Amino acid sequence: MTISATDILQSIPQRFRAEKAEGFNAIVHIDLSGANAVAYTVEVAQGKCLLQEGLHGKASCCLLYTSPSPRD
Repeated sequence: MTISATDILQSIPQRFRAEKAEGFNAIVHIDLSGANAVAYTVEVAQGKCLLQEGLHGKASCCLLYTSPSPRD
């Protein structure tokens, strides 16, 4: 079974542990470019984690990666 970057990113809300994020608020842009490009926004606020496809809002942190090969 192959796990893609998209699979991992889409699992973030299910793996989020609110008790570890108490008092933490952030918007994180994740921008993976290359053959299987994806972009997501992770917003953590008030003990909740929201994942949105695409880049939304003003990021407090950006994660950028360019794949050197046509793999996910």
